[in-house]
Amino acid sequence: MKQQPKNVRKMIPCQWMVI
Repeated sequence: MKQQPKNVRKMIPCQWMVI
């Protein structure tokens, strides 16, 4: 699941790092 940078900011660092 690729999330956009805007969404990544809302998510915690660990969350987008795993993606």
